[in-house]
Amino acid sequence: MPTIVDSKPSPDFVPISLGSVYNRNGASIPVDELADEGLAGKDISLIGENVIRGIPFHLGDTDGDNILLLKDNEVTLNLDKPITCRYLLFIHTALPKRDIPDEDGITRPSRGRIILGNKVADYQLIYEDGNVVSVPIRRRFAIGETRKDWGDECFEAVPLMKPIAVPTISERMSAGEPPDVIFGRSQTRVSGDPEGYRVPVGYWVYALENQKPDQAITGIRFIPADASALLIPGHDHPDHK
Repeated sequence: MPTIVDSKPSPDFVPISLGSVYNRNGASIPVDELADEGLAGKDISLIGENVIRGIPFHLGDTDGDNILLLKDNEVTLNLDKPITCRYLLFIHTALPKRDIPDEDGITRPSRGRIILGNKVADYQLIYEDGNVVSVPIRRRFAIGETRKDWGDECFEAVPLMKPIAVPTISERMSAGEPPDVIFGRSQTRVSGDPEGYRVPVGYWVYALENQKPDQAITGIRFIPADASALLIPGHDHPDHK
């Protein structure tokens, strides 16, 4: 899998390694765990020192486990040292899940192709004084799914792939150059950074707001919701000054 560097790294962020809680290698996750036959045989991990949307992330290595598959059991990340920050940033994605139609074959009510508001997990911030704050991670809000169709955006997260400006097809043709994006995308003059297309799954960048920025955090607990699963390759936080 690639290492993505889409811009210069901001000095205002501090990467945090998830190496101690990784439990899968992204090149060898069984397809039945991914719930997507289209990912069979593909490496879905990100490795090394990445810069995603200007944010540095220290991700796993090719050898050994390099991704956290959260499915059946809760997982606790104990930080090397306490941190204070306003936000914690995560790279994550949810594995597919669909509503079950009733006996008439109708989904009532329909919440979209990706189930709007369906809880995938709770992320719990563990503070030095023993207090715990739990934040629900819901589809189409804090997290999207591995495959993104037109309109499958999130309210609180952005795709891994940053947007870039592109000329319209007519502008390229007038300059004697062949079109390099589809017509509809060129109309908006915005497309995705080609770096992001090297990743076979749709990862999402989510900034979890810490409501107690002056209290030290010593750990993060990841708790899966019933019948849901997600992948977490990276974690970061802004430097608190």
